[in-house]
Amino acid sequence: DPNLRTRVRALMATEKRRKSLYQYNHSSKGRAVRQKYHVSEKGRAALHARKVQCKTEVFAALGGRCVRCGFSDCRALQIDHIHGGGTAALKGGERGGYEQHRLILRNLSRAKERYQLLCANCNWIKRAENGEWPCLYPDMQ
Repeated sequence: DPNLRTRVRALMATEKRRKSLYQYNHSSKGRAVRQKYHVSEKGRAALHARKVQCKTEVFAALGGRCVRCGFSDCRALQIDHIHGGGTAALKGGERGGYEQHRLILRNLSRAKERYQLLCANCNWIKRAENGEWPCLYPDMQ
């Protein structure tokens, strides 16, 4: 059976790659790479604290509540592009999350013209109203 032969070859190649990776990881070079990029628990906690602090500052700078309904629980607030284009910005190389928060804090006056805070519900309603996701809302067209 030619199908069986192909599957056996694929399994053998996978096993060979696995063994090779195991040997590399247990060599002195592999250990050196792991040690170079290892981040301690304390370092991870400090980074998380910086990210949370940055997000808190951005939300406070943008008003701290949804501009449509006034909802203020930060767990459901999202940064929204006022004039749309968030997907295009991400595809164009703009980063989201922590990188976006840092960018907003660096240039607050411009950021207030481009971004707003919306709760998750209002953000999805805005997307539907503006036709930002036409494949999800065909009846809204």
